[in-house]
Amino acid sequence: MPTTLVRTLFGVLGEEPPLSPEMLAAALSLVSRTSACVPFRVADGRLEAAFAGTRALGLAGLAVARPLAQGAAKLVDALEGDAAAMGEATVVVQNEGRLVGHFGATVGLTMLLDQARFDCHGKRALVFGAGKGARGVAYSLARAGASEVIIANRTFQRARDLCERLSGLGAEALAAPASAAAIRELLPMAQVVVNATTVGEGAPDESPLPPSAGFHPDALVLELVQRPLKTRFIRQAQEQGAQVVDGLEVLVHEGLATLQLWLGRPVDASRLVPVMRAAALEALLG
Repeated sequence: MPTTLVRTLFGVLGEEPPLSPEMLAAALSLVSRTSACVPFRVADGRLEAAFAGTRALGLAGLAVARPLAQGAAKLVDALEGDAAAMGEATVVVQNEGRLVGHFGATVGLTMLLDQARFDCHGKRALVFGAGKGARGVAYSLARAGASEVIIANRTFQRARDLCERLSGLGAEALAAPASAAAIRELLPMAQVVVNATTVGEGAPDESPLPPSAGFHPDALVLELVQRPLKTRFIRQAQEQGAQVVDGLEVLVHEGLATLQLWLGRPVDASRLVPVMRAAALEALLG
């Protein structure tokens, strides 16, 4: 049986892979028979050496884990899109020895909103959390035209700090405490609700929402937690008839954005998303 020669190699960097290599490999097999991607376990202290190796070996691109993304932003030759504002590079593309950094999460969420046919313009968004995941989500929603982005976090100052970083993006950014009383007041007014915390990760009975909190009747609800796939947060939203996007779907669309940035051309989401989700789910379940 003839062997297919790999002409274009991509790398997935991190002590824990940032995206499922199996998911990206499954997608690449459909769009480019001569491309492949492989995971590389790289600790923070070896990142500079990894980037030197990327240049020397001619890797076409990288997917970079979030803990390494700030360091990656300092090692590329240029930052494009939201990568400059975020100060992070989660996707790197090499072209003739020049490394360009991108921020894949915001690109992926924009693609997801388009696929869900959800128009954020003029909508109010409520984001739980103020960490790195919440930053990417908040930037995406502001860029997508949300009129107001509310950041609810247990540490109020961190919510305020993130709101300051959102200034100038067009949306009004407001900080809120993540208290039960505040959530019960804010949740019914938000047309987009995102859990960007780790609450519920490995704990199917935990949720950032207090009991009896009610969603807006037309809410789009996004979960970033991937394990378990059906968190209590998702169940609470489904019980009230909200449109729900689980953490795996968010991951798949970040992978889709990575693939599109690597290839430098649009990809067929309707063809790739089911294949990528199946591969990511298989990897997730072990």
